[in-house]
Amino acid sequence: RREGQERVTMTSVYLLSGFLGAGKTSLMQHILSTGVGPDTVVFVNEFGRLGLDGKLIQREGLSMYELNNGCICCSLKDELELTLERAIRERRPRKILIEASGVADPGSIVRLIASLPKVQLAPTRTITVVDGRAWMHQRSIGKLYLSQLEQADLIIFNKTDLVPARKLEGLIASLQEKYPDTRVVPAVRGVIDPAVFWGVPEPDRAAVENAGQEEEHDHEHGHDHEHHHHDHEFSEVVFRTDGVMDRKGLDAFLSSLPENVDRAKGQVVFPGETLYLDVVGDEISWRRPPEGLTGTCLVFIGRKLDEKSLQDGLRALVLPA
Repeated sequence: RREGQERVTMTSVYLLSGFLGAGKTSLMQHILSTGVGPDTVVFVNEFGRLGLDGKLIQREGLSMYELNNGCICCSLKDELELTLERAIRERRPRKILIEASGVADPGSIVRLIASLPKVQLAPTRTITVVDGRAWMHQRSIGKLYLSQLEQADLIIFNKTDLVPARKLEGLIASLQEKYPDTRVVPAVRGVIDPAVFWGVPEPDRAAVENAGQEEEHDHEHGHDHEHHHHDHEFSEVVFRTDGVMDRKGLDAFLSSLPENVDRAKGQVVFPGETLYLDVVGDEISWRRPPEGLTGTCLVFIGRKLDEKSLQDGLRALVLPA
């Protein structure tokens, strides 16, 4: 190095992508549990306004920024830019982990980060989490879903424990065949070798910048980019109550949710116990809730949701005081 010339240390950026319920938060929890230093900053983006994922991830000593009630690829892109600049100014991190909303287009986020004028960031590595059962049934396979896979530098084929053993090898092979240049790693509850996660190679910076220029060129010609405004297609219904819920009635209610509900999650207070609910498709699970939540607070995310029907059905399950 020439005398007087300082070496610039670039901040590495890791973007977690994947459709609603694929297991991004589980992967994030696992990576954080394996140990990250104070030079790592975490961003959590939720489409809903409750901020539940942040409660699941938060731990002592972790620098975390939450961006909720929208997607950082479109409606919250200005907030992402400002918050990234603030985090780098305040924390000077070596690594930034971003968990994007399940309905976010990672390509738009990567191009946005590459275009930021006030920060020194290495090209974003994109890790996309796939729900193994969804891939098996080709559930939710649309343009957004495929975009999340196409943008991946690493694909985590998650929930392999829920896929029939006789089909697993073929399903992973079919995904690898479709994306031959991207490594596919199987996982249960997001547990992978941390070295695989941190070792994802940087994408080519020029390719990212060229993609951004091409998108701008298309916009000038009036073409509509579906992903860029995709969050208008999705909506949320939030239910809150200080009352106690009927467990048997809620189980029946959840088992009969309409197909346009892609995701449901949150805390539920029952007589004698409080649990955290997680619904992905027809998969319903319960666990111990994180700290920081009060009362029953649930969010339902999907397309063209019937808010009145959901609210009325849930209110009917609140037990008399």
